[in-house]
Formats: sequence, C-alpha cells, structure tokens
Amino acid sequence: MGRVKRIAWSATGRRPGRDGSEGRDAFPEGRRVDLRAGWLLGLALLGTVAFGTDTPSPSKPGEGAPFQPLVYTLDLLIPLGGLGQRTAWYWTDGVLQLLAHLLIAAGWVLTTAAVAGVTRTVQKG
Repeated sequence: MGRVKRIAWSATGRRPGRDGSEGRDAFPEGRRVDLRAGWLLGLALLGTVAFGTDTPSPSKPGEGAPFQPLVYTLDLLIPLGGLGQRTAWYWTDGVLQLLAHLLIAAGWVLTTAAVAGVTRTVQKG
C-alpha cells in the first residue's frame, strides 16, 4: 500500500481496496461506539484535571453545592438535563472559560453523533 493510500485511509476511516477502489469501512459500527465513548472519557478526564487546578467563582455566593471538577465537566459534556454545577459556577480565567465552551460544543457533537448512530441502527433493524 502506497503512502498516499495510507494517508487517505487514516483521514477518511475507509480501508482502500487492493485494486484502488474505495473499499469498505475500516471501523465497523460497534467500533464507532467505542470511539465515541473514548472521546467522552478523554474529554471528561481533560476537563476534570484542568478544572481541578483552580477554583471558580460562585454565581451566587453562599448558595449551591460545592465545586466538583468531575461533575462540572460532565455537566458541560451532557447537553440535556443538568447536574447543577454549570449554572452555579463561572470562571474568571480566560483559558478555562474557553475550555468550558469547547467542552459544551464537544458534548453537542458527541450527542448528535450518538443519536444519529442509534437512529441508523433502529432503521436497519
């Protein structure tokens, strides 16, 4: 397999055929679920470590639950419902604010991908 084909395979997730045809999926459907779970776990770990380095400011001083970095990160990643941490705390550090916004966006992307995968699975069955 040539260098260009290997690069295309890694970029598209599709395994090229020996005859140069497009080939079949390199990652079967079950593997995609593992991939999404891996992303979720990795982002949760990243957020927990990053948010554990500093203490945010409370939205309403004296009210609400104490800050917990893991619960706060999960509250950002899970777009539906709420664990009460996202609205109770805010960051004054610009880098941590940016990370919080990126985790919210990543949570929406992962949720949308999961719903699309479930919908596709239900339609096939």
